[in-house]
Amino acid sequence: MNHAITISSAITIGLDLGNRTSHAAILNRETGELVREEVATTPVAMADFLAHYPGARLVIEVGAHSRWVLELAQGMDLDVINANPRQLALITRSQKKNDKKDALLLAQIGAGAPQILGHVQHRSPRAHADLAVIKTRAKLVRTRSEYVTTIRGLVKTVGVQIDACDATYFFRKAPAQIPAELSVACDPLIDMLTLLHEQILELDKTLEKIAKRYPAVDYLTQIDRVGTLTALLYVLTIEDPKRFSKNRTVGSYVGLTPRMQDSGDRTTQLGITKAGDKELRRYLCLIAHQILSSVGKDCALKRWGLELCKRGGKNAKKRAVCAVARKLSVLMLALWRSGETYDPMRGLPEEKNA
Repeated sequence: MNHAITISSAITIGLDLGNRTSHAAILNRETGELVREEVATTPVAMADFLAHYPGARLVIEVGAHSRWVLELAQGMDLDVINANPRQLALITRSQKKNDKKDALLLAQIGAGAPQILGHVQHRSPRAHADLAVIKTRAKLVRTRSEYVTTIRGLVKTVGVQIDACDATYFFRKAPAQIPAELSVACDPLIDMLTLLHEQILELDKTLEKIAKRYPAVDYLTQIDRVGTLTALLYVLTIEDPKRFSKNRTVGSYVGLTPRMQDSGDRTTQLGITKAGDKELRRYLCLIAHQILSSVGKDCALKRWGLELCKRGGKNAKKRAVCAVARKLSVLMLALWRSGETYDPMRGLPEEKNA
């Protein structure tokens, strides 16, 4: 390695992390001197590389390797910025994108305007591991749905419609309705559905045990339609409720606030930002749908959402669902932070509580 730059706090390192090799741009903020390096993306090689730059500012982008690199660098007393990919359009939307150029851009932005990178703090190891169980279950559920759709599509080609039923029990009801000539094609999928059912049940049992380690789950499940899985996903995604100065800012964190385009004297409201965890946002929107439907119990949140639906327009219901999901995320954080008993009619005038 060529470590030509004098080591000081004036050093900014832009590190583009690859699966096998990572590219580094080492920039001296005072002199503008630049050195490029390549380092194997392994803990040993990365530790050896970073040891040559004590006190330097390290800029990496959130990704598959950023967790362990961040922990390694922080343990070596480097000033680490774990950049939010959404803040790096110069890199992600570049017409001439390559690893060396990406590393240089990370170094240049980290040296000149580090505040725009939006440092992302990774979850604790335990929360990360527990959240991985939920992600695995979600993947298995999606795979199950794909198999069910495939089987239904195959039998339609011979004029057969399998009776409507929940995907959970499709593997039990479908075999009797599958034509004999398609059994060779469908039987392997039915076997996989049976296995998926068993694995999902095992993960559900595991998640019930995990939920007991997080007392906040009990506060959140007081809300109608919010189950243990959603509450646990919310707690693990947020992890620290004190990270938000105001409860309402959590709506932006989960990506349920509308984007804005302000140009001249015209302000255009666009769709939601979709920032944050995609799975959590999907669960919150599903619950919002249920709250606004006939299955949802009467509550202040439901009445508020139904009033939004009355405003008309072809997207009124869609906007109302997003708004209810956003307000639900705020309500969940408020209950978590306060530890209070949930009052579904809180905020309504007294005459409407009768």
